[in-house]
Amino acid sequence: MRKSGAAALQEWCRVACSGYPGVDITNMSSAWRDGRAFCAVIHRYRPDILHWGEVDTTHWERNCHLAFTVAEEQLGIPRLLDVEDVVSHPSPDRLSILTYISQFYHKLAHSGPDSGISSLSQSPASSDSEAESLRVSSSSAERRGAILSLMDGRRVRSVSCHARRR
Repeated sequence: MRKSGAAALQEWCRVACSGYPGVDITNMSSAWRDGRAFCAVIHRYRPDILHWGEVDTTHWERNCHLAFTVAEEQLGIPRLLDVEDVVSHPSPDRLSILTYISQFYHKLAHSGPDSGISSLSQSPASSDSEAESLRVSSSSAERRGAILSLMDGRRVRSVSCHARRR
C-alpha cells in the first residue's frame, strides 16, 4: 500500500536515516529531539558539508544547531525551527517538523541524478537493500496530495486555492 502525505515524508526520512546508529524515525515529533535525525538526513545526501563524527548522542542542542546552521548556510533552507523548541519539549510540534523537513526533501531528494543513492556508502551502516528500496520508491507511479506533489518535484496549488481565485 502506497503512503501519502505526512506518512510518505516520514518514510522518506526513515529510509534516509537508516543505517545511522541510534537514529530511528518512528514519528515526526520526538524522534527529532536529539538533532541526530536532522544531521543524518543532511549527511545522507551531502556528506561533504556535514561530518557525522561531529554528531554526539549527548549534546542535543549542539546537534540541532549544527544541522540548522548547515541547512541554512550550505543548503539555503531557512531556519524554521528554534533549537530550544525542538530540544526542550518532550514532543516538539509535529507540523513544524513536517514543514521544516519538507524543505529538506525538496532540496535534497532531487538534488542529483541518483537522488542521494551514491551517498549511501557514506552512511555509518548501509546495505544494498537500502539502495534498492530507494530505487523502488523513486519510481513510484502518479501520486496526489500537497506534500506528495512537492515530493514529486511539482508545484501544484490545491483545489481550495483555485476556488478562492475565482
